[in-house]
Amino acid sequence: MIDKYGQRHLVLEASDYRAPGQWRWSLLDETTPVGDHQVNLAPEDACLLHGRRLYHHVRHDTDLDDLLGSEARLVAEVGRCIGDKLLGDLRQELIRHTPALVEVRVPAKARGLHDLPLEIGHVRGEPLITQGVTLVHAPTGAPPLPDKSGVDEPLRALAVFSLPYDEDLLELRAQRKELVELFSGLQAQGRQATLKVLQWRVTEKSLDDAMQQAFGWDVVHFFGHGLVDALVIQQDDGSQARLRYTELRKRLEPTRHRLKLVVLSSCFSAGTPDPGMLPIAEQLAAEFGCAVIGMRYDLGGDFSQRLTRRLYDAMLRLGQPLTRALQWAVKEAAAPPYGSASPPRSVAVPVVYGTRALNLVLAPTVEPPSMRINVPMAYFERQPPSFVGRAREMALADRAITDDASAGVLFYGSPGVGTTACALELAYSHPATFGTLLWHSIDLPGNRIAGALDRLAEHLDGQLEALELRAALREPGKLAARLRLIEAFLRDQVAVLTVIDNVTALLDEPSGQWRDKRWPAIMNALSGGGRSRLLLTGGALPPGLPTGLLPIQIKPMTRREAVLYARGLAPLKPLFHSDPSGLATILTTAAGNPKTIADATLPISGTCDPEYLRIIREFAH
Repeated sequence: MIDKYGQRHLVLEASDYRAPGQWRWSLLDETTPVGDHQVNLAPEDACLLHGRRLYHHVRHDTDLDDLLGSEARLVAEVGRCIGDKLLGDLRQELIRHTPALVEVRVPAKARGLHDLPLEIGHVRGEPLITQGVTLVHAPTGAPPLPDKSGVDEPLRALAVFSLPYDEDLLELRAQRKELVELFSGLQAQGRQATLKVLQWRVTEKSLDDAMQQAFGWDVVHFFGHGLVDALVIQQDDGSQARLRYTELRKRLEPTRHRLKLVVLSSCFSAGTPDPGMLPIAEQLAAEFGCAVIGMRYDLGGDFSQRLTRRLYDAMLRLGQPLTRALQWAVKEAAAPPYGSASPPRSVAVPVVYGTRALNLVLAPTVEPPSMRINVPMAYFERQPPSFVGRAREMALADRAITDDASAGVLFYGSPGVGTTACALELAYSHPATFGTLLWHSIDLPGNRIAGALDRLAEHLDGQLEALELRAALREPGKLAARLRLIEAFLRDQVAVLTVIDNVTALLDEPSGQWRDKRWPAIMNALSGGGRSRLLLTGGALPPGLPTGLLPIQIKPMTRREAVLYARGLAPLKPLFHSDPSGLATILTTAAGNPKTIADATLPISGTCDPEYLRIIREFAH
């Protein structure tokens, strides 16, 4: 059968299973036989062992002097073996029917066949998945698919970015930014699509709150660390916690009626389980009747980013079905050149579970865009091109601006350490939390304090006319009364996040006191309470901060954070290979200061910390 997208629907069914190396494949077009292949291998055959344990094979058998090159050869060798021994002539039939959508069915006793990366079986020297063949693994014994019609518009997606701050660094920020920009672009075209992002503080409670929102979610995408049977989230103190399948099922239950696709961008979420276990991806597909994309092995950051970008662009913007979109995404994301964050085994990492994937299309409907202008971040500076680490500080800040008892946050630290970047990152994470977001950066021409408050009032009133801060300043005798009205307005009637950058410029340098005594009262009014919050940045703690405003110190980056930050900067990234010693000297001189790193140029004189050089070489391979 050929669907309207040109995909041929086939079934690859296992039967006569007698032992781990003995079974028969039958390839069907609906009920019409297309071909078959008898597998007859000894259980210890290298094709089976290396296929089921490809990750361990490449980790233990690669050449340390040529990690990527030798891994590419090992993966290709396993791919040829799978094609020759496990698929035989059927691979030619699969290629003949491309683009092909193949449902893989296996009996319960042969469940382990799902763990074989058949997708990388070679035909004409290339893996099936890169030649237009998508395999969809049907969970054994899954009930009939539930009806999820009538809950299609608008498309609702929840993206969860989990980074416990006692874990190694994950490059999640770029993926979050790209996903937000994709949905913003869809909305600008009048496409009915909504994205909610959960980041910095991913606990069981925050997951519950997100899942229990009215209407539910069509798509749930989890980014973060994972295991075969669990996802890694945060405890209330920010340290890691394992979310086992039984707990994840409870979290997802409120959105069962609507859930169509779960993407688990977490290592081993579709990996080979211990005897008697099922990978979390397979359990979700069987339990919720949804399509699930899981990951067989570890997931490199660069590969994950490219895969996510292409997958959602093809599905949501181009209107392609999930299976076709995944073909394109894997082919593009797994292509050379390889690197430590996109190794050759990446082509075998994604796997699709659930028959919902056989006909899943998530293209948002289009309505004429409204002429009403609503750009909540219009007055904000652009997000920094790279943002690394700060997980603990951002988790604390995220809790503060969503805590009912909080007035907001002050990020403070030495010049260039990244307080403004933290404020922007936090604000850009919450455009949907606050109805209005206001931005003002303190600028004192000639270091003159006169006019600073008037410029703030004019700028904020221009973003939220109902604030009427200028009117309050025009009547000094009534300022206190006017500020009480503004405070009540922000507390009771609106949800506003007001961000004021560089408040240190308002302080007297020797004493640290406010140069204009009206500023503490202004800050107290703008902190509002209720659903409104105040977010400040500066180099020191000003006196008389609003009650409930949480000060958070931003310290220099650790060595690993600094190296990862440099890798995200276009001028410095080539130095990882061309001049690692020069890059190490830059980072040593910068001492963890992001601005100094970003502004650095070669040649540079100074010492080179050997630990920086070691980490640079680690990231370069």
